[in-house]
This record gives sequence, C-alpha cells and structure tokens, in this order.
Amino acid sequence: MGNFIEDFKNFILEYVPTDERWAEAMAITVLSTTVGRKRVILSKIGDLHLNVWHLMVGPSGLAYKSAPILYFTLPTLAEFSKLINYPVIMPSRYSIEGFIEYMTQGYNWGCIIRDEFTALFKEVTSKQYLADAMEFMSELYDGMIQKRYTKKAKLEEVVDVYVVLTAATTPYLYKIMKPEFFMQGTGNRILYIIYRGKKRKLEANADEFFYGLDKRHDRLEKVQEFAKKLADLHKSMVTYLSPIEEAGEMWIEYKIEREDIAERRFRKDMYDITYSYIVRMPEMALKLSGLHALARTYEVLPKSNLDTLIISEEDMNWAINKINQHYKEFERMLEQWRTRPTPMQAKTLDEQTSLISNILKDNHQGLAWGQLRKLTKWNKTTWMEVIRYLWDTHNIIVVKEKRTDPGKPSTLIFHRIHLPFAKRAGEIIDSWTRVRALLFGW
Repeated sequence: MGNFIEDFKNFILEYVPTDERWAEAMAITVLSTTVGRKRVILSKIGDLHLNVWHLMVGPSGLAYKSAPILYFTLPTLAEFSKLINYPVIMPSRYSIEGFIEYMTQGYNWGCIIRDEFTALFKEVTSKQYLADAMEFMSELYDGMIQKRYTKKAKLEEVVDVYVVLTAATTPYLYKIMKPEFFMQGTGNRILYIIYRGKKRKLEANADEFFYGLDKRHDRLEKVQEFAKKLADLHKSMVTYLSPIEEAGEMWIEYKIEREDIAERRFRKDMYDITYSYIVRMPEMALKLSGLHALARTYEVLPKSNLDTLIISEEDMNWAINKINQHYKEFERMLEQWRTRPTPMQAKTLDEQTSLISNILKDNHQGLAWGQLRKLTKWNKTTWMEVIRYLWDTHNIIVVKEKRTDPGKPSTLIFHRIHLPFAKRAGEIIDSWTRVRALLFGW
C-alpha cells in the first residue's frame, strides 16, 4: 500500500533536482487541496480543517522552486478539477473585493499558488485596495471571511472558505518584509522551507537529461493517474478524522509543552515574534497528522464505506517531527531576515525617516546612537533633520541608558511602539534641547 506524500514527492524528484522538503511540500499541498473542506478533525474547541500553507525561500535558478509547481502541482490540480468538475486552482492575483466576490459565487475552496511571494508585499505597499491584505490572508487560513461591504455586492455575509497556499520567493523577501507580517499573524501560519544548498544534481549524461516524447508522455500519464486517485479519495465517504488514544495523548503532551514554552517567551518579551509561532505548532501538527493518515490510506479508502478515519501513533509522530523541522526553518528564516543588509539609498527626508523608523521597529531593545549612525553615511545636518522630524512626530524615544560600570552613559534610540523596553532601559529624555545635546553635542 502506497503513501501519497511519499509517492508524489518521489515522482517530482525523479525529474527535478529540487530540495526533498520542497517536493514533499508540493505533495502535501496537492493532498491538502483535494481532500477539501469536508474532512475535519473533531475536537471540543471546534472542527479543524486540513488546509496548510507553505513558503519556500531560495535563490532563483539554484533552488528549482518553480519546476515542481509548473510541471507537477498545477497539472495535477488542473486534471483533478476536470474530474470533479470544480476549479480548485484559485486566482493568485486579486483585489480583496474581487476575491470575496469570486468566493461568494460558490468557489470557496481551493489552492492559491504564488510563484513569487514578494509581489504580495509590493502590492500591499503600493495599492490601496490591498491595505489590509495580511488580515485578509489570516481569515483565509482560518476558514471564515468576516462581513465586508463591497461596491458591487454591497454587504457581503460571512463566507466559509477552505484555502491552501503554496508560494516561493527569493531572499529579496527579507528586504521588504516587516515585523507586522508576524505580529499580525499571517507569518505564523506558514510552514517555511529555507534553501540550504544544492544536494541533488542534474544528470551529467545528456541522454538522461534530454528525453523523448515517450518520457514526457509517461510524466503526463502519471499526473492523470494521481489526479484520478485523488478524485476517488475526494468522493469517498470519509468525513471525520480522530486520533486513537495513544496518538491523542502524544498530541496533548506536545500541546502542553509548546504552550508552556510560548508562555515563558511571552512573559519575557511580549514583542517576541517567536512565541506566536510556537503556540500554533500543535494545531499545524494535528493538521499534518490527519493528512498523513489520508496519504497512508488514499488508495484503499475509496473502496470502503468508512466515515471516520483513525489517526495512528505513526501519523502523529511523523507530523510532530515534521513541525519541529519547520520550526527550525522558521528560526533560520528569522535569523536571515534580521541579519539582512539594510538598504541605505534613501535620498529624500521622507525616505530617510521611514528607513530609520523601520530599523527601530525591528530592534525592540533599541539601538545605541553610535550604532545607528554607523548604518549610514549621512552627515550631521541630515541626521539632525531626520531625528528632529522623528522626535516631533512622536515616532522615537531617546533614553539615557543605565550603566553600572564607570564611564559616560550611552544614549539609546527606541521606536515608540517599544515604550515598555525604553522605560526599563534608563531615563527617558523629555525635551528636544536635551536630546540635541546628548546626540549632537550642542
């Protein structure tokens, strides 16, 4: 008996030298999309649907991010759509109003595939109609779009949705990503895969790389075969998934452990990005355990009359291990984001103040005045204009740091959103005259 996740992953790797984790993510994406909204894990806090979101960060050309999407994931979902007479490939470019209208027409479940995730951030900053895109994406993940007023349909009622997302991007993402991506919640709902260097190589033999029509036909035939099995699974009687007692206890133990860690991190630093990811890990593990159970039985379930599928210890153990791996990828992604080169090409006062404001938002412990100065080659006059503007608009707090060792105390600069840290760091300076004296010496 096969396992869809393993089978589809190996199918991709037979043709494309991509990362095994990305190939596996494509398999999970396809399965998560095709099982649809009617499969749920029942619990006392509500029905848990099996939609999952993936994001691959890797360099263009080297990571082979696009080929698995273009030649395996999209064709399989397109073929599946034909078999069930329903379009599961959702628009990847949209206005929020347009997307709501699309889903209210009956197309309320499927998969969004974005081959360039950074476009979303550019659209958010450049187009007014996507100003609340992050909140909207969180609603898509959670499965319910709140009431909204649209120009065309006026007041739209609450819409139940089931959305899977898979996306790829380059490390350029780190230059435009903001802390709000995580603090608001969207960034904490994603399973990350970070490129670690090529492990699989293309065949050196030209005869193996350039194949004829027969090999292409084999690939297309395999796509149709997978789509057919998934369509049969979609039409099967199975609706509910439930862990056996041992698997359930394993998950409860994992949930308690993760929540304890998240609570400690939150108490230590309420602005810590990581705690909100940790607290979501048990939910994501439970989703994956259900998908693994379906993957393990995808060939036999259509032949049965079962309405409930058991999640085994094997399923739960696989899911927890996988989520722990994705957590390491999340930490790696944060490290790369925080150590990204800071662009210093700002020319106008507006660009300069926005740059410094964003840097301070990323550093909740504040930055020493000397550190901040080293980030740019601006002259004293420019710095005076920038700091004065940020001070007058109440965007920054200047703190004379507490020092236990002898010597001149340093001066720290905080963004105002980090006021609790500023209060703990030392004396908050409350007049521009003192700020100017501390920073500029007069």
